[in-house]
Amino acid sequence: MRPSLSVMIAAAGLWSMAVDNSATARSLLSLLALLMAKWSEPAARAAIPSGMSQNA
Repeated sequence: MRPSLSVMIAAAGLWSMAVDNSATARSLLSLLALLMAKWSEPAARAAIPSGMSQNA
């Protein structure tokens, strides 16, 4: 659920930046990018070992 949510947030951020190219849109997009990085990294690290253990 987190990856799809991150994709939607990124799409909304890029769309808002394209519509309104302002400092606010750019700062919000960078903040969302940081949040996506913090969310996706632990999720990926947690998913890889569990997937390997399930396959093995």
